[in-house]
Amino acid sequence: MNISRELINKFLRGQCTPEEHAFVRAYLEEHGEDAAAFFPEEEWTEWSEDNSYDESRQDEIFQLIVQQLQEEEVQPRLYLSFLYRVAAAAILLLVCALGERATRHDQAPLITGIQREIPTLYRINASNQPMNIVMSDSSSVLLYPNAELRYAENFKWKNKREIWLVGKAKFSVHKDKTKPFMVYSDRLVTTALGTQFIVDAPRQAKHVAIRLLEGSIRVEDYQEKINGQYISQILRPGEEVNIQLSTLSLLADVLKKAPVSPDQRNASAVSKPEELAFKNKKLAEVLSEIDKAYGTDTRWSIAGIEKLHFSGRYERNADNYRVILNDIAVLHHLILKIDDNGKGAQLKQEINKSE
Repeated sequence: MNISRELINKFLRGQCTPEEHAFVRAYLEEHGEDAAAFFPEEEWTEWSEDNSYDESRQDEIFQLIVQQLQEEEVQPRLYLSFLYRVAAAAILLLVCALGERATRHDQAPLITGIQREIPTLYRINASNQPMNIVMSDSSSVLLYPNAELRYAENFKWKNKREIWLVGKAKFSVHKDKTKPFMVYSDRLVTTALGTQFIVDAPRQAKHVAIRLLEGSIRVEDYQEKINGQYISQILRPGEEVNIQLSTLSLLADVLKKAPVSPDQRNASAVSKPEELAFKNKKLAEVLSEIDKAYGTDTRWSIAGIEKLHFSGRYERNADNYRVILNDIAVLHHLILKIDDNGKGAQLKQEINKSE
């Protein structure tokens, strides 16, 4: 039997037969210096250091190994020196592996923490058509031309859904009682849990207009402690507030509603409802109800109208015929043309529909 590097490797891996093990052991004891040829120094110096483990423990562990070997009184010196090197390399591999595992474990919360640093999205509508935006919670925003919006990319790790608006936008809020939906416009904040409303807050404007279409919202000054002024207004469907920003006062004594004439009020009390309410109703049915309520003739040329829906609540008065149709046109990217006599209108699709 001849000594070889392959046989030495088998010996180190514990894969030798009893005869091979005895042969290699005897060879190392008798020919320690010759054995060094089978273990070139570069094989030990090519190890790359892993800084993820505690180097201060390496010497301590090495000394423990040396102490144990000395207690066994292993001879001769060359064989003992060789074993030191083998043992140190094995321990180094073990410590590196354990250190890497511990490092991965320690880094897990850190990675999670980084992922919770949620990016902020900016949306600017530089076109001349409304832009439809769907947020991570399924809420949607219709951003009017020249308006700007800022909000978190994902609301999952947030305890509230905060949006900053400059300009005009219509919000259709997905219901979530645990995370209020808050729209900041200049000094005001409009809070909702699930509803539809419109905020009009032009840049450098002197007032902000907020109109509720469905559900319930609260409008207040989120900087009340700084400004020393306070406003808190609850809106019901169909109501609108117009607030002076410098004084945080309403521009009217009461919540703004389109006026209803005595004749209209009497007619409504006798035969027609005082308001029109639509809750996720098919658009074709909505248009039919509008014509029935106002005695109008609304025509449309809309592909796939059976898939379109609309929600909203309005006072039933003559002016709101235009208001309702305008909201429908903006929401579904339609072109609206009111007849000259005001008793009808036409809705059709835009040539280049903007999503």
